[in-house]
Amino acid sequence: MHRACRMHNAAASIRTAQPAEFDAVYRFYGELVSAQAQAQYKVKWRMGVYPTAAYLRSSIEKGELYIALAGDAIAAAMILNHSCSEDFKNGPWQTGAEGKQALIIHTLGVHPQYERQGYAKALVAHAIGVGRSMGCTAIRLDVIAGHVPALRLYEGLGFRHVGAFHVVFDKTDSSDFELYELPL
Repeated sequence: MHRACRMHNAAASIRTAQPAEFDAVYRFYGELVSAQAQAQYKVKWRMGVYPTAAYLRSSIEKGELYIALAGDAIAAAMILNHSCSEDFKNGPWQTGAEGKQALIIHTLGVHPQYERQGYAKALVAHAIGVGRSMGCTAIRLDVIAGHVPALRLYEGLGFRHVGAFHVVFDKTDSSDFELYELPL
């Protein structure tokens, strides 16, 4: 899928990443994770732990990793699929969507150079379109508790806050997440 979007003085193209772009995608996430040390709102990811190279490569190969381009540069990226942990699957969801009925947004991030330019909003709008085209009945995601810009973004696009959960990930910090769902 390919779609052009207009953002604050920037034109972006959203499409699935291609296998030949793995290095650029990995570099994008590496720069995003490195920049979080100075960020007000942290994603709490650690390269090699989450996201891993294998996860990113597999997502690209399956056609699940989407990129928003600013010219030739990756400005933002996300993964869309139906995979989730048991804790996430058993969340307090408001729709009865199960399995392939629920499209899940993972690892949505915007490169610090392109923040506040509409790339995250464009990616989420694209995810909504993908979900509808797949016949999904809901889009779901989690966001680190207290990440105000992300919470505002999702709520502004019609996502409903359905609850919170605490997760302890292997080899990473434990985190509190807010769960959001958009019925389609």
